[in-house]
Amino acid sequence: MKSKNQSVFYKRFLELQNKAKIKKYIYGILYYFLNTITFISTLYVAIIAVYFLAGNNSNYQNNENPYRLDFWKDSSNYILATTIINSLTSMISSLIAFFAINNKFRFYKEKFNLLKFEHLYYQTRKWIYFDQLDQENDFRLMKRALNILEIDRYKSSSFLYENKMNKEE
Repeated sequence: MKSKNQSVFYKRFLELQNKAKIKKYIYGILYYFLNTITFISTLYVAIIAVYFLAGNNSNYQNNENPYRLDFWKDSSNYILATTIINSLTSMISSLIAFFAINNKFRFYKEKFNLLKFEHLYYQTRKWIYFDQLDQENDFRLMKRALNILEIDRYKSSSFLYENKMNKEE
């Protein structure tokens, strides 16, 4: 809809939308990656436990246990391996909880979808963009984007810093 003559407000909206999209993907990848690692390491601990118990079974003929490995003969190796893996799993789980990665991912996913809908309203000139001038609609679009992303344009230092950087360009 917009051509070369895009207003500053419309360009700012596109920047905000792009940053929300990037954050959505970063938090999404981070969340699913860390959860996958947690799941795999938990599964690995279970497999190690089964293999260790099967290897220490002495009910085989001629004492030929196919699951017996030299590494698992010493039970302290088993305890050490499972403790290390469990501590890594706990650390990853605490990182997920501490940084609230899931909440941030859901936040940016929801906000990005709202920005897409808002942009769609703007492009089709529906709802509040119905009967206004282009500059008023551009300003309204940017103002609503700040509201959707919960950015206080007067108090957010990052927003002020980005505006300063944009002026220098």
